[in-house]
Formats: sequence, C-alpha cells, structure tokens
Amino acid sequence: MSTLRILGLASGGVGIVGIGLGGVFGALASSASNNQQIACASPTNCPNHTQAVSDRSTFTTDSGVEIAGFVAGGVLLAAGITMFIAGGNRTEPEATRTGLVILPSPFKVARV
Repeated sequence: MSTLRILGLASGGVGIVGIGLGGVFGALASSASNNQQIACASPTNCPNHTQAVSDRSTFTTDSGVEIAGFVAGGVLLAAGITMFIAGGNRTEPEATRTGLVILPSPFKVARV
C-alpha cells in the first residue's frame, strides 16, 4: 500500500473520531439545554437561576466543541478519502512485469 493511502486511512480515521466526538458533544449540549429549560421555564418564572446560568454556560461550551468536531472531522474525512483515492496502488517495477502486447499492425506481437 502506498504512503499516501496509509496517510489517507489515518486522516479518515481521525476524521471519523472527530465526527463521533461532535455527536457526543451534541448530545451533551442538548441535555444542558433541556436542563436549562427545566431550571428556568421562562424569564419571569426562574426558581433556580444559578443552575440555569450554569447549564447555559455548559450548553455554549458543548455546542462549540460539537461544531468544531463536526467541521474538523468532516474535513479530515474528506481529505482522507481524497488521499486514499489519489494514492492508487503501487505498481511493480518495470523489470518484473510480464505480459503480451498486441500492436494494431497485422502480425506484429511484442513481448514485454
């Protein structure tokens, strides 16, 4: 396997991990948002203001990590796929190739 293909696999793997982390932090952000809604149902009805502020801070941090994970993971995955495709297969050296080549002229056959 070529070096570019190996780098593509590594980049793609890190990209998949980044997308996974984005998903995990998305779930955490959603949970923090729900907890904030429970702590303060409305601006006029907020019995636990301190907890709501803490949940809002957690939501902001988690959603930022979520977006960064999805974006970086997507870019790394796309780069990995591109490198893997561009890497191609390693070919054998010319000296070890064997085969038969038929040329368009009648009765001409060349051995390689």
